[in-house]
Amino acid sequence: QGVAADAAGDALMQSVLLNPRLCDAILRFFEGQKDLVEASAGRDADAAVGESYALLIYACVKLRRLDQAFVHFDTMVRRGLEPDPRVFAALLKGCGRARQLKRGERFFESLLDANAAGARSATAYNALINMYSHQKQRPATLLPHEVSNAWRAVDRMREAGVAPDEVTYNSLISLCSRMRSADLPRAEAMHREMDGSGISPSSITVATLMQVYGRADAVPRGRAKLVEAVEAGVQVDTFAWRPLLHRAACRGDVALTEELLAQMESVTGKAVFDSLRHRLRHASNYRILARGVKDGFDAAEAALRAARDVGAVDPLSYAFLFDVAIGTKHSEPRGAWKPDGSPNEVRLAHANRAWEMMAEDGIRPSISLCHRMFGVWAGNGQIERAEEAFDAMRTASAELLASSHSLAQAWEQAATSGGDLAVVAESLEAAPLVSLGHSFMSYVNIIQANIDAAAPPQRVAAHVAALRTEAAERKLRLPWPIAEALLKTLVGQRPQSASSVSFGGRAPPASRTSPPLSPPSEGLLDIASELHSWVATEGGRPPPGGTVALVAALMAAGP
Repeated sequence: QGVAADAAGDALMQSVLLNPRLCDAILRFFEGQKDLVEASAGRDADAAVGESYALLIYACVKLRRLDQAFVHFDTMVRRGLEPDPRVFAALLKGCGRARQLKRGERFFESLLDANAAGARSATAYNALINMYSHQKQRPATLLPHEVSNAWRAVDRMREAGVAPDEVTYNSLISLCSRMRSADLPRAEAMHREMDGSGISPSSITVATLMQVYGRADAVPRGRAKLVEAVEAGVQVDTFAWRPLLHRAACRGDVALTEELLAQMESVTGKAVFDSLRHRLRHASNYRILARGVKDGFDAAEAALRAARDVGAVDPLSYAFLFDVAIGTKHSEPRGAWKPDGSPNEVRLAHANRAWEMMAEDGIRPSISLCHRMFGVWAGNGQIERAEEAFDAMRTASAELLASSHSLAQAWEQAATSGGDLAVVAESLEAAPLVSLGHSFMSYVNIIQANIDAAAPPQRVAAHVAALRTEAAERKLRLPWPIAEALLKTLVGQRPQSASSVSFGGRAPPASRTSPPLSPPSEGLLDIASELHSWVATEGGRPPPGGTVALVAALMAAGP
């Protein structure tokens, strides 16, 4: 749940995924287990008590309760219990995910100053390195100044006489892949150093290295390195091929995509990517993307129908088909799609066809795909379909919240039954798998779609009111990026953060500072002004960008 909340990166969705009641129930369970161990272990069982604290701290970090994790760590130290490097690693990782890097650095320095056992270990230094790589969630990239301290940590590691291990090298290679411009020379240097140190690369090493080759647009070199690893006896899993497939498909290189697919299946005997738990991701999805980029929507649809015939479709199949429907001429990785020049009505028809095919296959759309379809329906004059989809997203969030309340009851019951987790397992088995939901950005996108469709201001006002109500019920302040996106949307500037696709109506401005492309109605200006006042009252200073956009629109509208 913590990982999913990080990936969402949206406070509203995080409040569902990390339901406070559920988190409290889980932590009370671990606290109860710690108390039981302390009561029964006696004075001579510090190891058992220390392990119970380690588990509690780990749970706090997983549930993003970093302050509580540090409170338990301080208690552990005051009691004379000796934390092991796993505890240090968990806390440092938590600092990275919470973007509290200074706190993590101070914590690590305090360990060194106290000469804590295990502080000068590969595990602890690796955690420090990984703290910097976790400061942004994927797919966000890192800038050189954001990773410089990670490389300094490696230097300090060597100066302390601690030899880098496989995890160290894997982490550094991963950092190279996370850079805005993938640092292939440095990644290859790390791989050579690793080999020279006598450390054999694992399947994780190879897969991480392939991420760098893919992002650096060096597929032939990556493929050669992959073959080299296979011939050296490394048990490479399917995930190693994915970055290369992705880059080849994004370039529309059908021949190379087919060669990579054949090679992956020949080496691994699989056509589905590993390590994605309950989610199926067929490698043949990249055939759909490659053919669509090269030859357009009809070619992508034909590839998808062929995959359909053999039961090899999943949500990603349709995500790629939709990407092709709205834009095919591009040279960058997915996320920088560019229109192919087709008339809007053709692109709208393609997007609708992709959606209908997905519905026929019973595949539930992702949140981002729903956001983009809002714009399609607005352009088609079908705004009611967007409203229906948004209602379904809100219903899914309610289902997930209800499931988490049921799960919280199970944890509470387990805490009072001596730690028997069978009831928790049963609750998890019975819980529905919810793959949809709504977020603050869902509100931004449905409001944008209504404006594009020239819906009455009263409908827009109703959505803004619903957002305010939901934020109040969850005790959430409206984050600055959301407030700014809403204000810009209401005054006619499509924010860069908006996910919905625009077909006709208001087009995206040329830059962040562009004036409104068409004057908003008086009703929308009133809604924007009221929202601005509410943000100022409830959340402190409103976002400057949104304020400037609103002032400019009010001045343009005149007295």
